[in-house]
Order: sequence, then C-alpha cells, then structure tokens
Amino acid sequence: MHRRLIFITLLILGSIAAGAFLGWWTSRNEETETSAHPGIEGLLWPSPRTLTPFTVTDHLGKPFGLEEMSGKWSLLFFGYTHCPDACPITLTVLKEFYEKLAAVNAAGDVQIIFVTVDPARDTQAQMADYVRYFNDKFIGLTGTGEQIAADAQAIATNFAFDPRGFAESAVTRSSGS
Repeated sequence: MHRRLIFITLLILGSIAAGAFLGWWTSRNEETETSAHPGIEGLLWPSPRTLTPFTVTDHLGKPFGLEEMSGKWSLLFFGYTHCPDACPITLTVLKEFYEKLAAVNAAGDVQIIFVTVDPARDTQAQMADYVRYFNDKFIGLTGTGEQIAADAQAIATNFAFDPRGFAESAVTRSSGS
C-alpha cells in the first residue's frame, strides 16, 4: 500500500512537471513569434487593383495622382470631415497602425490617404486640419464630386448622398473602406 501511494504521488508530480514544462515551452515559442511580428496583421490580395489615371488636389493644394502613389503602399480611406463616428475611429486606428510601422522603421514606404466623399463641404483647409489632427504624414484628398465618385468606383468603394441633405451630414452610407 505504501509503495502504491508513493507511485501515485510520483505519477502526479511527474504529470504536473510535464504540464508545466509544456506550458513554458509553448509560451516561449509564442513570445519569439510575437516579437518577430509586432502585432501588425493584414490581408494581402494576390494582385493589385489597376487604377485609371486621375488627378485630384491634396490638402496642401497640390495636384495628386497615380504618380504620387507609385512605389509606395497607399492605404486609402474614403470619408468626410463631418463624420461623427466611423471616420475618426478609422483614422485613429490607421494612426495607431502607422505608429506601429514607424516603431519598427517600416513606415517609409506607406502613406495613409483620406479621400473626402463630401467635397462640397470639405475644403482644402478643413482637410489639412483634419488629417493633421491624426498624423502630420497623412494625406487628405479632395476634388469634384465626379472625380471622387470615379476614384471610389475604381477601387469598389461605395457611398451615397441624400439629395435632401442634412444639417449634420449629407452622406447617408458608405462602405467604410
């Protein structure tokens, strides 16, 4: 009976030690993988979308077209400065993402571009103030309604205006892209 009790005790202690070792080993491997990839995740499409040439105006009043996007990762977000929630939240997420890239010296080939879908109200000055609030490196783009609609359609982004308009916002829906 005494031998059996010692055997069961050793078996339990051995199981606890093996479990502790496996737990330590697993967490050690996860820490190594996490440090190699600092929490940046995404989805890479198999081939880039082909964009037709365009020219709009950036928040500094300069012409902006495909040439300014060449050789860089350009993350476009369509929204408007009077947007009460989705736009500032998304731009805050993009700001944090950009800061993570900068922390690992990977932000040099990335540009965050905010494209207004409300060019009638989002003036160049408003766009400049708005994008600078989130990050001085962000780019704000504006143009005519037709230019913005064509650019949005080219990358499968949708938005619509209520023809009656609203005091707070004339944009009724967007894909949040």
